[in-house]
Amino acid sequence: MPFNVLPPNKIGDIHNPWRDSYNQLPPDVANFGNASYRGIPFYVEIVAKGSGRRSVLHEFPKRDTPYAEDLGRRAYQFTIVGYLIGPIYQTFRDSLENALESNTTPGELVLPLRVQRYLVTCVQYVISERRIWGGYAEVEMTFVESGVAPGAQATNTQAQIAATSAAAAAAAQQQLIQNNNAFSTQPTFATIPPP
Repeated sequence: MPFNVLPPNKIGDIHNPWRDSYNQLPPDVANFGNASYRGIPFYVEIVAKGSGRRSVLHEFPKRDTPYAEDLGRRAYQFTIVGYLIGPIYQTFRDSLENALESNTTPGELVLPLRVQRYLVTCVQYVISERRIWGGYAEVEMTFVESGVAPGAQATNTQAQIAATSAAAAAAAQQQLIQNNNAFSTQPTFATIPPP
């Protein structure tokens, strides 16, 4: 480094491949440290994502080679250590706690450095507050991927709307034809017999 150039005054000024690629992320993703669950924001210290393959090991008598049967991907599991900080951290803590305990539907988990959003359910959480921290709460959370219930099919709402619109248009057209036919026939008059 030349003597006439000042050294970087903060870690963010030092270039490395990770930081350079991070700076090229879309603006809505480039909030390193910020995450949310069901729209409630929190800061992130550690994010761990786990998965793998589900398999059953078959071992046969009089045979030295086993057979591992693949049963598909194991559900994603996320372990997150986050924190809330500031003079009103208790408001965010209470909101996050309510979101974590909600059992109505799976919630959306947004993580820093991951473009994909995950539909998950919180299976466990621990909120730690200490007197000496003051204005700070640490939240350890475990989420599992929600997936789709067996037998449930994904609904294509656009196709449903198009089919319903087409059915309504066909019914309206049929009604119009029936109404036109009713007026196009010759009226019949009652005949009165002569006296």
